[in-house]
Amino acid sequence: MAQEKLYLEDEIRSEMNFEEIVGESPLLRAVLKQVETVAPTDSAVLIQGETGTGKELIARAIHNLSPRRDHTFVKVNCAPSPPACSNRNCLATSGAPLREPSRNA
Repeated sequence: MAQEKLYLEDEIRSEMNFEEIVGESPLLRAVLKQVETVAPTDSAVLIQGETGTGKELIARAIHNLSPRRDHTFVKVNCAPSPPACSNRNCLATSGAPLREPSRNA
């Protein structure tokens, strides 16, 4: 019975494109539920976390479950970006940079 349970969990993980993600904690299950929720949408997603926590795996899972899965997955490592790009200016999508809040206030 235990082997069958493990087999079925592996099948579910593979079918849902979570085959590279290992774990059964309630927190991980909540994250995977969020992946399933956001993947079919056209929303932008910012994934943050410490080095080695699986950010790229989550990004790939979102991509694999999305309508864009047949297109190229492009990963962007924001860590080596210059300090000027670490603020909201780099996230502007309208073409005009967002104003940085005043540091004197």
